[in-house]
Amino acid sequence: MDRKVLMILLIAVSIFCIAAAYYYLGSHKGSSITCSENSIVYVYSSQKQKEKAEKFFETFKQLAAREGLNLSSVETCVIDANSLSRKLRMYPALMYRGKVSGLEQITVGEIDGYHIVDYMVSLNVARYAGIEPTFTYEAKAFIVSGSSPWSRPSVDVSKMKSELERLALAKITDVVEVGVEDSPVEVDVAPALIFESTYNLSEGVQYLEKTGNNYYMLLKAYNVRLAQDYLGAEAAELRKLPAVLSKDLPSL
Repeated sequence: MDRKVLMILLIAVSIFCIAAAYYYLGSHKGSSITCSENSIVYVYSSQKQKEKAEKFFETFKQLAAREGLNLSSVETCVIDANSLSRKLRMYPALMYRGKVSGLEQITVGEIDGYHIVDYMVSLNVARYAGIEPTFTYEAKAFIVSGSSPWSRPSVDVSKMKSELERLALAKITDVVEVGVEDSPVEVDVAPALIFESTYNLSEGVQYLEKTGNNYYMLLKAYNVRLAQDYLGAEAAELRKLPAVLSKDLPSL
């Protein structure tokens, strides 16, 4: 065989092998599970988060022990966020594989054979462990003030971005303060907090609910506490009477 033809064939075969390898890796991304059965899994998205994995596990097991959950002998596993088939809502994220006693009640989803633990648990553990979280999706925040001086936030809204990100579990792109008449959705209590996002912010958390097209609020049970404790209002302004009370009122 001509030497030149042989070289061309070798190059062609090499290119084919490389292309096949890329195709295989791409099509199988996230499909292989490397963590052992019945293990706790830490998902990181940066080198800094990776370096804090052991601290995260240590903190989580300590916090779990306070709740009467003994996880000291449970195996741990660390994986890169890029090894999963889709993005998680935040990092670091806590997951587990198989069965880990006590974690079933706080499971909010599944990916590639792993069970996703409530993101708020991951956030709190990261906070105690001194790990800076990163959020995948974006949201805009609306602070809705009441109509009276006593039902308006006393906090500096412009400095609330980091706190709002931890509530929304999303990157806050803007914080806007509006009156009840300009609220993007109707509120039952003022002051109120509304998030706008194209991502379903109620997914993976147990305290946010969808209240309109791309709008999310805390569950109604938290509204009064949010108004007074979080937004610093002197009083919570009830914009709508609870259904039970309004039903019992006599008609005039």
